[in-house]
Amino acid sequence: MKSYIWKGFVLGSQMAVVTQKTSEVVSALAQRQDVLEIELQELQQVLLAMQVNTFFLIISVFFFVPTYPSTCAQKLGPVLI
Repeated sequence: MKSYIWKGFVLGSQMAVVTQKTSEVVSALAQRQDVLEIELQELQQVLLAMQVNTFFLIISVFFFVPTYPSTCAQKLGPVLI
């Protein structure tokens, strides 16, 4: 079978080669997408954990740390250096 090139399109036996290469590239991209989706989910979990930890840190500071340094010093007593 003869191959013909017409306005940038490959016709004939080369079409099968182009189709095979396209299929391989699409398959590789689909696999990479799966890997990237898993990595994205892992990053989202880490960010969520950081947000939760920050939230609890803010809450603990807000509720449990005395407002005035003088009351803190009174509760702790003398500090030895």
